[in-house]
Amino acid sequence: MIRPWSGCLDWREALFVLVPEGHRLATRHTISLKELAEERFIFLKSGYGLRRVTDKLCSRAGFKPRVTFEGEEVATLWGLVGAGLGLASDPVRASLPPGLRSRCEFRSLDVAAS
Repeated sequence: MIRPWSGCLDWREALFVLVPEGHRLATRHTISLKELAEERFIFLKSGYGLRRVTDKLCSRAGFKPRVTFEGEEVATLWGLVGAGLGLASDPVRASLPPGLRSRCEFRSLDVAAS
């Protein structure tokens, strides 16, 4: 069960991580945040609410995320994940565009286990 992130910037939504096809964690349903400590990330630019939350959660889990790209458009981030350039977080398990459905998938992120 994914629990709300009480005490973390008043964020109460579930969080998902988008992983590319063939990634070592792509077959998992739920992923612990600590398991992502050595991964490359594709995030929204600093200043976005989701970015502040993910930075804080990573810090609480004991690591600073290795950000390889920062963007302003979620679709761009998803495309880079589909190209295998890193992982992205999202509070919504959205429907991926047809061109990405076979190249990446959302997985639940368990921050409580971190």
